[in-house]
Amino acid sequence: MSTAGSDTPARPPISDKAKITMGVAGGVLCVVMILYGLIKPSDADPQVTRAQYKAALQKWQDAGIKNYDLRLAVSGHIEHSSDVVLEVRDGQVTKSLINGKPETKKDEANWTIENQFKYIEEDLTTAESPQGFGVKKGVYITLHADFDPKYGYPDRYFRQAHGPSPLQSQWKVKEFKVVEPGT
Repeated sequence: MSTAGSDTPARPPISDKAKITMGVAGGVLCVVMILYGLIKPSDADPQVTRAQYKAALQKWQDAGIKNYDLRLAVSGHIEHSSDVVLEVRDGQVTKSLINGKPETKKDEANWTIENQFKYIEEDLTTAESPQGFGVKKGVYITLHADFDPKYGYPDRYFRQAHGPSPLQSQWKVKEFKVVEPGT
């Protein structure tokens, strides 16, 4: 509808289909942003330091735990999302499942607590020169970790490249249980 004296033609009404499509797209975008905010630590989250790492590793070593059950949620830019289940007895992996399927012998120990500490140590070293991660110049890496207050194991770990890079990985312990020897 044009008004008197206006040369601008009237805009056709937006169809119901277009309204629904825009509403769904907006809703999906909101959900994605909310989930991203819940998963990704903010830049205000303190980065893990070598001192925190060493203290947590020492706590884990002092605890001397050789028998445990562990369930992790792992995600990153290469693997979309994985549920990892481990049983460790006498310091050796006796069961390793990724999304319910047995892990190969070669990879079954990837997610032991000891290897999680190795991953963090490697990341701390590599983060000193982010190009070691294979990212473009100008990208910086942040490493965030929460360690279990009782045993010291990495309860949550998040590595993020800031800038034009797909580098991201994280894991979160969903369940950790110390198992008595012989069970």
